[in-house]
Amino acid sequence: MAVTLLKVEWRSTQHPAEGRVEMYNPNTGLYGAVYSSGWDLNDAQVVCRMLGYPYAIYTRRGSGIYGSGSWYSIAYSFGCVGTETSIYNCTFRNYYSSTTYTAAIVCSAFPLSISVKLADGSHPAEGRVEVYYNNTWGTVCDEGW
Repeated sequence: MAVTLLKVEWRSTQHPAEGRVEMYNPNTGLYGAVYSSGWDLNDAQVVCRMLGYPYAIYTRRGSGIYGSGSWYSIAYSFGCVGTETSIYNCTFRNYYSSTTYTAAIVCSAFPLSISVKLADGSHPAEGRVEVYYNNTWGTVCDEGW
């Protein structure tokens, strides 16, 4: 049975531009989480635009960041290019199973343009994470890292 995706909504979030993605399945009358297998920034970009945000600045596959969702997943393996006007125009596969691996995204009205570097490491691939913001380099707090 094919799933008709009617609505995309945020779940378990305190900010209107971030959360895990769940979709409505009219066949069951329930929302189901988008399973994160194959989920990427191109898919997130399309969902952000659907929700009125021009930019996707972060996506995460797996569980935990915004909760595990409904434990019922209805779609996975999205194949968005990133230019689609709707997630419904992307390829995907139906998935009817319980899962804790849900797709999460953060959207923004502004493009993310920051510089990041590693400082004070013993070689170039290690060190303290610093970001350049407001004409100043600053250390990233490790709270919740």
